[in-house]
Amino acid sequence: MKKIELPPRGLETLFGVHDQNIKYLESLLDVRIDARGQDVSIDGDPADVETVQRILEDFSDLFKEGKHFTDKELREAFAQIAEDRAFSLRDYFTKARFNPAGKKQVAPKSVNQRKYIQAIQDKDVVFGIGVAGTG
Repeated sequence: MKKIELPPRGLETLFGVHDQNIKYLESLLDVRIDARGQDVSIDGDPADVETVQRILEDFSDLFKEGKHFTDKELREAFAQIAEDRAFSLRDYFTKARFNPAGKKQVAPKSVNQRKYIQAIQDKDVVFGIGVAGTG
């Protein structure tokens, strides 16, 4: 069992309305997350506990830096981290965002979309083949 201390206002954001964010994270990974005051305890499979610990530490650091999160953004980030354990919450909120031509910011919804956006940022020319929401 691991224990982590989070900022009080951060706990409200992290847990979400009716604890929906934490319940979603528990459903993705084999863990049980409990909060007592500012202390959050994580119990479960050791690999999953380590992943959740990294998520919570990144969340705490980003929150202290003044970042704001929506419930939808957090759940999308949790899903991507559960799919690719090498990815972190900090990566999702700092590196995975793409702002083409100064317009609306684009955030990937899956690991493959993240790889595609990373390729666009790293390479001069990128071709995408197939249906991509063209309707």
